[in-house]
Amino acid sequence: ERRVHAVGELEGMRVLVVDDSSTSREILGNYLGAMTFDVSTADSGEAALIMIEHALADNRPYRLILMDWKMPDLDGLETSRIIREDLELSVPIIMMTAFGTIKEAVEAVHRHMVEHARAAGGRIDAVYYCPHAPDDGCDGRKPRPGLVLHAMTAAVFPPTATILGGDTVRDC
Repeated sequence: ERRVHAVGELEGMRVLVVDDSSTSREILGNYLGAMTFDVSTADSGEAALIMIEHALADNRPYRLILMDWKMPDLDGLETSRIIREDLELSVPIIMMTAFGTIKEAVEAVHRHMVEHARAAGGRIDAVYYCPHAPDDGCDGRKPRPGLVLHAMTAAVFPPTATILGGDTVRDC
């Protein structure tokens, strides 16, 4: 039997697993523990926030968080937002989900983004994305114009009244 072992600065690294599924917490906790990570688990976003605050008070912060997305009450997206914005932490957070398909997950993230914009007084009329990989040769992938042309054709606003956003200057 071959075993995987964390080495260097990863050995003993504090990891928090947040998942409402006891089975998932047990599997991930055991797997990471066997790799010599120092693993704690939380069964909800609320419990995770309390554990994070205690870890900070003890000067033993978590260096990685594995976060389930779909949890009752405080979901993984909102818990992550609180960690970033309210607690002002930059700890890496890996979002996990067994929620449907990739398309459903992307659409759920878009719905969440639209809801946040609306709550802040903003408005997003449509979200377009290309589900293809960069090497698929799709006309909708940057820097090709297919996705923008599709959005402009489908939009009820003229191109001169439409704002396009991207993650780099080259996108716009």
